[in-house]
Amino acid sequence: GVKYLVDLLNLKQIAVILVEDLAISWKYILVAFGLAAIVSFLWIVLMRWLATPLVWLGIIGFIVLLAVITGLAFFEFVQLREKNDNQIIKEFKFVADANYYRSLSITWLIIGILSGILLLIAVLIVLVLFKRLRIALTILQEASTAVAYNFFILFWPFIPLILHIGIFAYWVAITIYLATARKPIYRITGSQSDADSMDLTIGQICDPKKWNNNAGMNVECMFSEYGYDPQVDLDNILNGTGKHFKSFISFVNQNQWLPQVFSVFMFFWLTAFTIGLSELVLAGVYARYYWDKRRFGIPRSSLGVSFFRAIVFHLGTIAFGSLIIAIV
Repeated sequence: GVKYLVDLLNLKQIAVILVEDLAISWKYILVAFGLAAIVSFLWIVLMRWLATPLVWLGIIGFIVLLAVITGLAFFEFVQLREKNDNQIIKEFKFVADANYYRSLSITWLIIGILSGILLLIAVLIVLVLFKRLRIALTILQEASTAVAYNFFILFWPFIPLILHIGIFAYWVAITIYLATARKPIYRITGSQSDADSMDLTIGQICDPKKWNNNAGMNVECMFSEYGYDPQVDLDNILNGTGKHFKSFISFVNQNQWLPQVFSVFMFFWLTAFTIGLSELVLAGVYARYYWDKRRFGIPRSSLGVSFFRAIVFHLGTIAFGSLIIAIV
């Protein structure tokens, strides 16, 4: 048991290695993301003319890939088990070397079982939902045609992506600020009788710079915790309105986790708001394509018009709907 506990504690070292690898290879990761975006872009463009062949090619390719992975995994499992005297697992430990896991027969057994289950599910879905897949392909081809009529819609996903990145960065900054914005709080500690003789209260907030205990009493001004000082003179800071907020500041001081909870809630709310805005803009573009193309044609500015309509007329709806999603 102790041995496995030590191996588990080595996960910290593995995490450090992963972070170091990420710091070295982040450029390659960005290049991979860029290539993935380009391939996805080309895929969407080709879907206008080759929707049915591309989808069936993807489905068949996925099934064939799962079949190959399943076969190779079980073949490797049999080979390794014969080398280990028919023992599936001899010793297991957490290491950073991937070759160690490749040398274990249990690794290939797990891969084979999981890929086999996925293969079975994929085949059953294709067989059971074959007619529905044909209907879905027809709808997908029509949707691809609608996308092609407004080419700029292909660039729209980058805007929500930028908004999501900005929201996440803002939330991280607020979280760090809340965690580090609290000031050190010093409180009076020591003998209660000595504190009473000095007209002080044990636990009372004090200022170590102004503390003077010349009487030699067993009373000290000691550091207590990091937090917010509820004894700040808010009347002077807030121009006489401090009395309305002093109770609130005191409550926050006693429950310092509340600002962090509110920050997390706002993160979910803004994320849901961005998703709702993106969906409403796209819905406006395609609604105009399907219902107004005969009267107005296909305006190239439909994306901008839909975005303007969402901001001016539907912003409250998006905010309220995203609020419900964030609460739930």
